[in-house]
Amino acid sequence: MAGGRPRQYETVEELEAVIEDYFDSCWVDKVTETTDKDGKCTMSTVRYQARPYTVTGLALHLNLTRKGLIDYQGREEFSHTITRAKSKVEMGYEEALFGKSANGVSFGLKENFGWKDRVTSEITGKDGGPIETVAEVTIRPQVTREEWLKLHGLVAPDRSTTSGD
Repeated sequence: MAGGRPRQYETVEELEAVIEDYFDSCWVDKVTETTDKDGKCTMSTVRYQARPYTVTGLALHLNLTRKGLIDYQGREEFSHTITRAKSKVEMGYEEALFGKSANGVSFGLKENFGWKDRVTSEITGKDGGPIETVAEVTIRPQVTREEWLKLHGLVAPDRSTTSGD
């Protein structure tokens, strides 16, 4: 027998049942009673999502950590089931992007699903045209120090004479 902790779920069907239970647990039924003018009572049930689907919520409901959930996703027999469940969570995040405040949703998509912000910059010249580059280059002929001094009317010191004779 290999070492380590035994598997929490042995079959795909067992895992799928607990996953479905998680998604169902995020919903509640609200029963309302209305009485008409004749005193007749009518009951109706409205189902609404009480809390959003989350990757951590899914993992905890499965009695796993987020890492444990990822480990199960890495096992060939459970990969499709976990990927599909995480896609359902991701869909909820995507739909929430159309709401009033998307900052937390955006963070969740980046952290849980690898989404990234992409910024592109385009730099253009005047009126959207190409950028003009102007370079001014001065080319000077190479001259010796003595030639330069002569050229500028300066006299180079005579190095042939030594003082102290």
